[in-house]
Amino acid sequence: MEEAHNLILVGGTDTGKTPLPTAMGVVAAIHKGLRRVLEITHGNKLQAGKIVDIDRGTLYRKLGDEV
Repeated sequence: MEEAHNLILVGGTDTGKTPLPTAMGVVAAIHKGLRRVLEITHGNKLQAGKIVDIDRGTLYRKLGDEV
């Protein structure tokens, strides 16, 4: 991982999930989190934006064609 930039390590022994951490890019982590919030709000983009404190336009830009 010497060449890796902007990584988030998830998992590990203390989470009860996978024993080895998984590298995930920051953009991918944000994208995954936004998709999860949309899932929780049943696709309500205005409510999802309020939860993560971004406006609906920013939500559209970050998720692109997925919304």
